[in-house]
Amino acid sequence: MEQQSNQKKKQIQINLNDRVMNGQFSNISIINHDASTFVFDFAYLPPGMNKANVGSRIIMSSSEAKSFYLALKENIEKYEQKLGVIQEKNFLL
Repeated sequence: MEQQSNQKKKQIQINLNDRVMNGQFSNISIINHDASTFVFDFAYLPPGMNKANVGSRIIMSSSEAKSFYLALKENIEKYEQKLGVIQEKNFLL
């Protein structure tokens, strides 16, 4: 307990430029990986079209990808407890 009170909590400031702050809609995600890296491509497929454009690519180390997965899992569980089960799409390319 004493050790915890002596430690300062690390705060990280995160800045968003205007383009990032507005966000980008994605209805398709593609995940690839190798031994040390995960690559997440987020794309938008317009209705009635068969070509999606990647709007954002996020590259993470395997350990950061695992942390992201755990945080996403926890947040989805909280969402579903509050708002109900999210229906999964069966979408195949």
